[in-house]
Amino acid sequence: MCGKFGTDAELAKKVRLQLNVELEQQGRDEILPSESITAIVEEDQSLSTIKGNWGIKPSWSKQLLINARAESVDTKPTFREQYRFNRCLIPMSHWFDSKKDPSTGKIIGRYRFAPKDKSPLYMAAIFYPLDGGKIVSLTTAPNAQVSDFKDRMPLIFQQNHESWLINGTTTGDINLDLKIQAV
Repeated sequence: MCGKFGTDAELAKKVRLQLNVELEQQGRDEILPSESITAIVEEDQSLSTIKGNWGIKPSWSKQLLINARAESVDTKPTFREQYRFNRCLIPMSHWFDSKKDPSTGKIIGRYRFAPKDKSPLYMAAIFYPLDGGKIVSLTTAPNAQVSDFKDRMPLIFQQNHESWLINGTTTGDINLDLKIQAV
């Protein structure tokens, strides 16, 4: 995942109807790393929201980390405590990624990925409440549609979000029917 996602003007209404969670009105086409985002958490068997900034900058890193691999989030020292105790979902309408030429590594196109049925997407993430509310999203192996563009995609839940929030499963809804358009 290249590090940009967005929310459409209808996302807050759709999330309220689907999960009974109140989001602030969204409508931000491109949300970039380090920006403030809203995430959904499960507390005492009900859902609520938190605010945080997308990405962390550990002392050992020279750059902002916005993504963790779903396959190793439970074992990496930087992420494992938050995986155990601080899982969340980032509601989004779409995400952006670029396609590289395999022989040169140069970017040959930028694309927007969104569900054809315009339903909300929930990106799995972890949060760091003691670090001022930093949030790191998770990536996974791509589904068939995305694999033509990238070797990773966001770990997304459309229906079974409880499996991430409560159980920490890293098997998302990979059979998404996506509309992919060049931007």
